[in-house]
Amino acid sequence: MTVQRPARGSFPDLEPAGKIAPSLPVLDGHVKDLVESQNWAAAYLGRMHATQPFQTGPASVPLGDTTRRHLLTYLVIPRVHCTGLEWRMRIKASDAAANITIEFECAENGEAMTPVVSAGGVATRYETGDWDIMREDQLSTIHVYLTASAGSVEILSLSLADRDLAAADLHFDYYATTATAAGDALARYWPMQEDDDAGVDATADDALPIGDLTAHNGVTIDSEVVNVDRHYYRVLGTSDYLDGALAANATADWTQMIVVQPNLAVGTHCFLSNGTDKVALGSSGTGVVLAVGGAINTWAAALPFAELTVLFIVFHYIAAGGGATSTTTLYSADGLGTVTQRAQITAAINTGTGIRIGRGYAADSTFDDSVYMDDGLVSGVAHWIKGLSLMEMNAVARHLRYRGALLVR
Repeated sequence: MTVQRPARGSFPDLEPAGKIAPSLPVLDGHVKDLVESQNWAAAYLGRMHATQPFQTGPASVPLGDTTRRHLLTYLVIPRVHCTGLEWRMRIKASDAAANITIEFECAENGEAMTPVVSAGGVATRYETGDWDIMREDQLSTIHVYLTASAGSVEILSLSLADRDLAAADLHFDYYATTATAAGDALARYWPMQEDDDAGVDATADDALPIGDLTAHNGVTIDSEVVNVDRHYYRVLGTSDYLDGALAANATADWTQMIVVQPNLAVGTHCFLSNGTDKVALGSSGTGVVLAVGGAINTWAAALPFAELTVLFIVFHYIAAGGGATSTTTLYSADGLGTVTQRAQITAAINTGTGIRIGRGYAADSTFDDSVYMDDGLVSGVAHWIKGLSLMEMNAVARHLRYRGALLVR
């Protein structure tokens, strides 16, 4: 029987607090190989290098001013020479303005982590850090405490990892290096993370790098804070757009991702296009439109989106005479574990002639070169020369949503 492992990069930092996967035997290599391939459940649980839940508290605990609450207790059985833990926590406050203090404490030696204060501003927050427990090769009992300045707090997820392994092998972004990314068929990636000093119409750098995107007509840059780190994105106003060279293959599978927040609900607007009557994505008055040649399929989504949204276009090639026709499918991924098919078109395509973000191409039957996004934000565009699985799309969206991470840098 084959056990399907998590996708690359899917560290179990969204597991519900206190939940643990079955500790299956791992027989196919040293733990380092598993860590490098990001199979965290196999690496830590199979080799008994991680945490085992001993006691879980209630899902939600009311917290008032200066009330310190004990929510969880974990038993940690570290490997030899493990001297520290890396922790990750996603929490939700009933009062978005409340400050939440997070504390860990080792019962055996009384060592306590310097409290981490999660500042108010958003209801759902992701916090991470590391801590010296200094109890290598011994059982440690770890208590987790929360204090909130107002309202109540719910722990949505908590994970602990061997910091010594993590320091060498755990990476912040979805891919550790550009070489790793290229090995997984990532062909182009424009993260749009140039800062404000880059100015108006700044070139969008390709992280790999192969080819940059040129900005036109006044594209500006803005930012937000995601998990303490500042995260930049492009602002496309009236008639603003970006373009570059890219040939989306007509005879092989590929995937494109755009992280977008369109702000207009009325009229026709183009988010992304691969050339005249190739594959394009945009909106109409009734929702988000996937266009392949002259054919369209509409996802009746509410516009404008409430936040930056991760969308994937997956093209699956089926050769002529194969009994079926190639398919192009639009998916959305929420970063919470849900990837949803939104639209699909069955039709052959021709190889793309370029890529535009925020404007269509001349003579296109759905989004021509007079059709702009007009008003919206874009924080990343990528192209893989393979069809991503639902698990991979979920893992990508999880990184982008909760960690403020990128695909690669």
